[in-house]
Amino acid sequence: MYGEHSYPLHIDEAGVLIDIIEKDGAFFYKRKSATGNTFECYLSDGNGKIRICPVEPVNLPKYITDYLEIDFDKVMVAPNSEHTIYLKFPLEIGVFYDSGNHLALLGIFSNIPQKYTLYGDPSAGTIARYYRSEVYHTIPDVDKTREGIAKLTIINNEPDIAVVSKVVLDCYAMKIYFNDSMAAMTASMKIQPKKTATTECIDEPMIEGMTRSTEVYAAFSSIPVIHKSFFMESGYND
Repeated sequence: MYGEHSYPLHIDEAGVLIDIIEKDGAFFYKRKSATGNTFECYLSDGNGKIRICPVEPVNLPKYITDYLEIDFDKVMVAPNSEHTIYLKFPLEIGVFYDSGNHLALLGIFSNIPQKYTLYGDPSAGTIARYYRSEVYHTIPDVDKTREGIAKLTIINNEPDIAVVSKVVLDCYAMKIYFNDSMAAMTASMKIQPKKTATTECIDEPMIEGMTRSTEVYAAFSSIPVIHKSFFMESGYND
């Protein structure tokens, strides 16, 4: 499903239905997600392309936050060491219309419901998209229309054991890659004093040969994307 497609087009995969047929001298686009949401429109450019990509999971049901919080079982990271784990994160899927190298967003949908949480102090915390994941030490299998894989390297240069059970990532800096079987991103968490941490999304594929997704922020925001990190001042465990 992911990638660039010419039309006519028919995709019926894991509850996602996308059809582009010739109708009334133009091409008619129709999409229906597994949750029942539909979208229809005409496409005037017969030589255009449709680009389908996993995108930053903070767009639905409307823009609320730039941040994603993933909670997981506690991981004990030894002093002066680093440890890599794999987590799952929720996927949103963007459909883009490419005509003459100009992009239009036809819509974003998801096959899983959205849940949000408050990270930090109730009076001054950060709203974040929430997801609960198992912890994996090898790359897990996923339903590529529902979940992606986050490769997280935890770096503990402190003299004490760090007990880590959550990570908050800034999706504005998130770089998602995909191949035929999965979508994935790479991130790091650097343990800081007083049980704080700095997280950072890394622009590199988890597996060699993966294709970088089109970003909603980069393609449709007038604000230039800059390198960003997030300071977890309220801690990295419960």
